Amino acid sequence: MQDMELLSIFARQAAIAIHASQQYERLGEALVRGLKDLVKTEGGPEIEQVIDRLAERPGEDEGAADLMALADLFKSIYELGEAERKAGLRILAALADYTRSRPRYA
Repeated sequence: MQDMELLSIFARQAAIAIHASQQYERLGEALVRGLKDLVKTEGGPEIEQVIDRLAERPGEDEGAADLMALADLFKSIYELGEAERKAGLRILAALADYTRSRPRYA
């Protein structure tokens, strides 16, 4: 009976992990669609081509996933208003200054 209970716990955890993975994939697809819509209205064909390349190989390039996540955050902050955009820029500038000033380890 204990084995069945333990198996049930693992099965629930696996189901949660699968569901989270599916949601993450859907979020990425929604972000790509949103970026493409934004590019069509305000960007250029070069940006759209980059987005298409990133969308064709999800998960292959960790940097690309990070870039897409940043783009989503930038869009969210942009929609909040001017004060929030300026605060976001100050925070990013401070982070950039910090990362440039700290010692690099091999």
